[in-house]
Amino acid sequence: MTVIVCALPLWASAQEGHAHPQVTAAGTVVDEAGEPVIGASVVDLASKRGVVTDLDGKFAIEVKKGTMLRITYTGFVAVDIKEGPALKVVMKEDDKLLQEVVVVGYGVQKKSSLTGAISSVKSEDMENRSITTVQEALGGKTAGVQLVTTGADPGSVGSIRIRGISSNASTEPLYVVDGVRQSDISGIDPNDIESMEVLKDAASAAIYGAEAGNGVVLITTKKGKKGQGRITYDFQYTIQKISQKPKLLNAQQYQEYMLEGNILSEGTINNAWDGTTDSDWIDAIFENSYMQKHSLGFSGGGEKGNYYLSLGYLDNNGIIKGDNDTYQRLTATINSEYKVAKWLTVGTTNNIARTKRNNVVTNSGVSNLLISALMYDPLTPVIVSPDNLTPSMQTLQEQGMVLLANENGDYYGVSPLQTSCSGPLALINATDRRQSNFHVNGSIYANLSPFKGFVFTSRFGYKLWASDAKTAELPFYGYATSHREYLNFTSRNSNGVYYQWENFANYTKTWADAHTLTAMAGFSYQENKTSYSEGSLTANGEDALLGSTPRFYHLSYATDSSTKTVAGETLKTAKMSWFGRLGYEYKGRYMAQATLRADAADLSMLPKSNRWGYFPSVSAGWTISEERFFEPLKDVVRHLKVRASWGQNGSLASLGSYNYDSSIITYLSYPLSGGSTTAQTGNTGGGAPGGGPDSGPGGGPGGATQATTTASTATTQGRYPNALGNMDLKWETSEQFDFGLDARLFGDRLSVSIDYFNKKTKDLLVTGISPSLSVGGTLSPINAGNVTNKGFEFELGWQHRVGDFRYSAKGNIATLTNKVTYIDPSLEFIPGTLKGNTALTAFQEGYPIYYFRGYKYTGVDAATGDPTFEDVNQNGMIDDGDVTCIGDAIPDFTYGITLSAEYKGLDLTIFGTGSYGNQIYMQLDDINSVGNKLKEVYYDDRWTPGNTTASRPSPACKYTDLYNKSSAMVFSGSYFKINQIQLGYALPKKLLHKISMNKARLYCSLDDFFIFTSYPGYGPDAAASAVEGVGVDFGAYPSSKKIVFGLNVEF
Repeated sequence: MTVIVCALPLWASAQEGHAHPQVTAAGTVVDEAGEPVIGASVVDLASKRGVVTDLDGKFAIEVKKGTMLRITYTGFVAVDIKEGPALKVVMKEDDKLLQEVVVVGYGVQKKSSLTGAISSVKSEDMENRSITTVQEALGGKTAGVQLVTTGADPGSVGSIRIRGISSNASTEPLYVVDGVRQSDISGIDPNDIESMEVLKDAASAAIYGAEAGNGVVLITTKKGKKGQGRITYDFQYTIQKISQKPKLLNAQQYQEYMLEGNILSEGTINNAWDGTTDSDWIDAIFENSYMQKHSLGFSGGGEKGNYYLSLGYLDNNGIIKGDNDTYQRLTATINSEYKVAKWLTVGTTNNIARTKRNNVVTNSGVSNLLISALMYDPLTPVIVSPDNLTPSMQTLQEQGMVLLANENGDYYGVSPLQTSCSGPLALINATDRRQSNFHVNGSIYANLSPFKGFVFTSRFGYKLWASDAKTAELPFYGYATSHREYLNFTSRNSNGVYYQWENFANYTKTWADAHTLTAMAGFSYQENKTSYSEGSLTANGEDALLGSTPRFYHLSYATDSSTKTVAGETLKTAKMSWFGRLGYEYKGRYMAQATLRADAADLSMLPKSNRWGYFPSVSAGWTISEERFFEPLKDVVRHLKVRASWGQNGSLASLGSYNYDSSIITYLSYPLSGGSTTAQTGNTGGGAPGGGPDSGPGGGPGGATQATTTASTATTQGRYPNALGNMDLKWETSEQFDFGLDARLFGDRLSVSIDYFNKKTKDLLVTGISPSLSVGGTLSPINAGNVTNKGFEFELGWQHRVGDFRYSAKGNIATLTNKVTYIDPSLEFIPGTLKGNTALTAFQEGYPIYYFRGYKYTGVDAATGDPTFEDVNQNGMIDDGDVTCIGDAIPDFTYGITLSAEYKGLDLTIFGTGSYGNQIYMQLDDINSVGNKLKEVYYDDRWTPGNTTASRPSPACKYTDLYNKSSAMVFSGSYFKINQIQLGYALPKKLLHKISMNKARLYCSLDDFFIFTSYPGYGPDAAASAVEGVGVDFGAYPSSKKIVFGLNVEF
C-alpha cells in the first residue's frame, strides 16, 4: 500500500513531462533591414525566464513544448511567437511609441487626444548640429516659430518669436524646463534635451496665464531608461569663417568716388595715400577660427529608479581676429527618479552652468566694429612698422597720442581722412570686456498616487545665479574727437535667487470603455530677488587702475586720482496663481477641454485694483476617422482629426519697480541769484510710497545715482514727481482663435498638420513716452495699443523604407499678417529704433508693428543726379510730412525643410530654412561721408554725366540726409539657407560588440555653409533689437559658415 501511494506522484510527474516535454527554442532576431538585433530580450511567458540575443542576433532557451515567447527591444514593437527550433523574428520599429504622448502644462497627454496647436522638436532634431543654444535648435524645425538674432557672436542668444510680434516689449516665449520657469536658458546644453513642446495657441498656453502671451516652450531634459547602463561620448570640432563678405570699393574706386562727390580733394587724397596701398578691412578683422564641443553622459535605470548624468564643454573662439570674442561654457546635468513605494515616487532635476565670455562692440554706436570695417578707407595701410610711420601717424605720436600695436610691435593703421570712425583693429583691442556667469537651477518633486488614476505632485523649483562683468577702456587713438590717453574701468556684480513652489493634482477616470474624464487643479507661488552693485573709475591725468593687465581688473586697484562712482539696488517680485483643467473624451472620437488660470501680481507690477488677471480657454476636437462612415477610407487615411480652440493669455513685460506710481525721488537746486542750476537725482523715499529695499515684494529702488554740485550761490530745493502715474494700468492680454486639422495617410507614412490662427493682443504696454509740459516729464506705462497677427501653418512629413534604404522628408511653412489696429488717441505713433533723433521704426495704427519710416525714393533727377522723393502730403515740397511707411521686417512666410536618408551604415541629412517678403533697412553708411562704400549700393549704376539714367544718385548729390533715410536703403531680406549637409557612417554592430561598444559613428557636416540672398550687407539676418529694431541693420555680428567633424560613441 505504501509503495503504491509513493509511486503516484512519480507517475503524475512522468505523465506531465510526457505531455509538456522540455525543448530548445532557438532562432535569430533581425530588424526590417535584416540586421541582427543585438541584446533583444527573449522571455518565456510561462516561466518568466529569459535570455538576450548575441552579436549575431541569435538566441537559445530551454522551454516547455508549445510555450509562447515574447521578444522585446527598446524602440521596436514587441513580438509574441510560439517556440520553435529555427525561428526568424523580424522586429519593426515602433514609431508611434516615441510620439504617443506629448508634454503639456502640468502633465502629459496622448497626441491623438490633443485639441490645441502643439509642435514637438525631439532630441534627434538637435543631434550633431553645431548649434550652441536651445533657441537655435527651434529655428526652422516647426511652423510659426522664427529665430531672431541681434548678432551671431560667441555667447549671444537669439530670440524666439511664435506667431509674430504682439508686444512692445519682449516677444520671447515663456520657457519651462522640467516644470520650472526659466528666463535664461543659455546654460542648457542642447545635447541634454529629450524633447521640446511649443504651445502655440492660446488654449494650450492658457494654463500659464499671465506669462504666456508670446507662447510657451516646454523643455524636458533626458532621463535614464530601464535596462543596462549606458555611457555616451559626443565630440565635435568646427572650423568657421564669415558667411557673407560685403563687396567694398577698392582704392582706385574709392578715390574716384571721393573726387566725383567733391568729398575729398585730390591733394588731400595724395597726402593720405602712398599710391599703392589697397586695404581690405573685412579681411583684416576676420579670420578662420575654431569651436569644439564635448559631451559625456551616463544613464541607466531599473524597476524602481533611473538616473542621467552628463558633463558638457563648449569652447567657441569667434571669427573676429584675436581672442576678444570668445565663449566657454561648462555644464552638468543631474537627473534622478526613484519609486520609494507603490504610491510614492520622488525625483530631482538639476542643471549647473559656468560661462565666460569676451566680446567686441557691434550693432550700435560709433564704436561699432562692423561698421568701422565697412567705412574705413582702403588708402590706409592695415599694419605700419614703427620705422615706417605715415606722416599723420608720426604727428599723432609726437602729440602724445596712444597708437595701438600688435604683439610684434607693429602699429595698427590710422587714417588721416576719418572724422567719425576709428580703425577696425584698434577697436578690437581698445576695450577689454569680460563677463562670467554661474547658475544652478532645477527642481525637487514628489508624485503621490494613493489610488488608481490620481496623482498629486508637489514640486519645488529654484534658480541661483551670479554674474560678474568687467570693462577696461584702454588708451587708444581713433580719430580727432575719439581718443583716450588713460585707462578707465567699470565693474558690475549681479546675483539673484528665484524659487517656485507648485502643488497640483491630476485625475483620470475611464468607464464603460468609452468615456474618459481628466481633471487637474493646482496652486503656484513664485518669488524672485535680484541685486546688483556697480562701480566705475574714470581717469584723471593718469590711468584709473594701478595696472593695465587683467590681473588689475578690480575696483580695489583704483589709483588715488581716479573719479569713483558707485551704485546698487535690490529688487524683489512675487506672483501667486490658481489654475485648473477639465477634459472629456468619448471613444477617442470626441474631445473637449477647458482651462482657467488666475494670476496675482505683487504691488510692484500693478496697482491693487488690477493685480488679478483671469485667463480662460476652451478647445474641442473631432477624430473623424473613428466614425463608422469613415471605415472605407481607412486604408488610405488612417487618422483624421479637426480641432478648434479659443483662449486668453497675458504678459508681464514692462511691469515692475512700481513704475505705474508717481514717486517723489528727484529734486532740483535753484539759484536765488547769480548762480547756475545744478541737478541731483537720488532715492528719497524708496521705490514705493513709504517703502525701501526690504519692504516686501517689489521692494523698490534701493540705490542712488551720482551727485554733482557746481553752484556757488545760495539755493533753494524743490521736489517733483518722477512720472505722472497711472493707477489704471492693467495686464497686456492676447486673445487667440485657432482651427486645425491633423491627418496620417498611406499607412502612417504621410503626416499632415494645418492650422489657421487669429491672435489679437490688446492693452499693449508702452513705456518711455515723454509728453511735453508734463509734471515729471515722463508718463508711467500706459495701455496704448492693439495688434493683430493671423496666418496659416502647414507641417508635412513623409517616411518610408525600401529594403535597406530608409528615407524621410519633413517640411513646414507659415504665413503671417501683422497689423496695429489701435493706438491711444493721445499718440500719433510710438517711436521705435532711433538714429540720432529720427525714428527709423514706429508703432502706428494701420501699419505692421514697428514698420520702417522714411521717404519714398522715386529715382534720380537725370539733369542733376540728385535723388527724388514722393511728395506724400502734396504740399509742393519734401518735408517731415512726407515721412511714411517704406517697408517692414515681417515676413510673408517662413519655412523649413529636413531631408534624411539611411543605407546600411551610411546616413545623410540636409536641413534648410528660409524667409520671404521681409525687408531690411540698411543703416551702415552715408552717401556723402568719407567712409568707404558698399559697391552695389553706392558705386554701381551711380549717376554720372555719362550715365544719366542711373538708379543711384551722384556722389555729389543734394538731399543726402533724406536719401540715407529713404526707401533707397530698404532691401529685400528674403533668403534661403542650407543650415546643414551632414554625411555620417556608423560602424557595424558586430564589430563594435567585440570591443564592448554599442555604437560608434563618424560624421562630417557643412553647417550654414550656403545662403541665397540678394542683400548686399553682412547677411539677411540683421536686427538692431528683437522687437522695435527687427530688420534694421546697424552692423550686427555676422553668421559664420562651418565645417564640422564629429564622433558619437556609446558603451
